Amino acid sequence: MFKVALNQYYHIHLSPRKNRIYCKLNGFWPSTARVEAYEEHLTQALTKIKSGASILFDLSDMKVHPPEVKLFHSKVERLLRNSGVQNIAEVVADNVLMEVEGNSPNSISSKFTTIQEADKWLDFRELDKEVLA
Repeated sequence: MFKVALNQYYHIHLSPRKNRIYCKLNGFWPSTARVEAYEEHLTQALTKIKSGASILFDLSDMKVHPPEVKLFHSKVERLLRNSGVQNIAEVVADNVLMEVEGNSPNSISSKFTTIQEADKWLDFRELDKEVLA
């Protein structure tokens, strides 16, 4: 695994072997000014992987953000979807997962309560893609 960014708000690593980005978001982000390099760091990670990559987001320690930061997350999500990312797994706290109605089998994004669960799902999606190719 290679480190792309590591600070108090987020950690971004990538695994070229798995063609996967690992991103952990930490705590409360008071404003976009505190995380202004986040989009740039994700873009850097995207340049180091192949098309059809997957991303595992660990959101289990993330706190609710102010509206400005939520809009920023939406912008970054659009960037990821437009970049050719094939699958996104999100690890969330148990209480958050209970609020989600369920994962759609055809969605490129699913929610999990452990990193291991999310990683296995992404591995399976990759194998499934190779079998169908």
